[in-house]
Amino acid sequence: GGLLGHRLTITKSLFFHGDDRRQLEDPRVAALADELFAAGSEVIPHSATPNPDPRDVTRAALIAFARYHAVTWIDHQPTTNCEAFTNQGYLRTGPYRIADLLSEHGYHYLWAATDAPAGELDLLGPTLDRRAPTLWPTGRLVAGDSPFEDDRWLFRSTWMFIERRRFLQALAPARLDRLEAARGLAILHTYLESLHGRGKRFGANNLLTRRPDGAVVTDPGFEALLASLQRRVERGSLWVPTVAALGDRLRLLARVVVRYHGDGSATVLAPAAVTGFTLVVPGAPSVRIDGAPPRGQRSEAGSTAFWFDLAASRPARITLTDGGAPLPLLGH
Repeated sequence: GGLLGHRLTITKSLFFHGDDRRQLEDPRVAALADELFAAGSEVIPHSATPNPDPRDVTRAALIAFARYHAVTWIDHQPTTNCEAFTNQGYLRTGPYRIADLLSEHGYHYLWAATDAPAGELDLLGPTLDRRAPTLWPTGRLVAGDSPFEDDRWLFRSTWMFIERRRFLQALAPARLDRLEAARGLAILHTYLESLHGRGKRFGANNLLTRRPDGAVVTDPGFEALLASLQRRVERGSLWVPTVAALGDRLRLLARVVVRYHGDGSATVLAPAAVTGFTLVVPGAPSVRIDGAPPRGQRSEAGSTAFWFDLAASRPARITLTDGGAPLPLLGH
């Protein structure tokens, strides 16, 4: 099973040089990273090393991670590592600035170094009418900086390196059902490959088990969770993307413009093509996109979800009717 066996992707961060925790410099780790990347996962830097890094070390790390087309950056220990983007890395000048290096290498998504409390699954919040920002453009951070609204975005996460029992409870079927029903968003900050000795400080957090013969296998409860995620993905109720895929999608959707018309219809326009643009409306109205049925639709607990493809710079008109009578999209 595992991630590859269940066809699931993650954002996996590694050190360029791990010192006592050898990572990308170890050919065995690099081979596993290659396998993850080939299967669709994202392999990115967790800073360059566990220590405060000079600019040349960060630059070398970014060059090494270019093989994975990395565009996401996660600071390691930003409270002590001076080059962390959320420490001194965002500054325009100084020995630890890395903002310019990240831009040069095409990094768009940067961890905000903040975590929601452990087990708080839905980062968007409990209500649909007021959603909390989870991935947002940084804009200008220091005087004289250039605007990076379309280039550099921060994201937060939920702390989930917790006891195995609590971890599995937080992702139990009922919790995932609620996340899906709320159309929520979870980004989990965890360490899936940790294997600490029994009785050690983090021993209860292990999602791996060492058998008497020395083989390392996934915990049965963790395997059951991965199987549950796979089923949800296959039925289309849950999306398990990388941070980069999520960010690319949200950045794209942020540029979609909806214009409402007096007859209740609406025109949707996007500067770039959007595949599977999805809306949800109450009830079971008849939906037409430029006079034709949408690419797909389904009923969901008193509402109708429908989706269609948006061509770049080509408006699409949405009309809703009930028994032939027009319904306004605004307010629906």
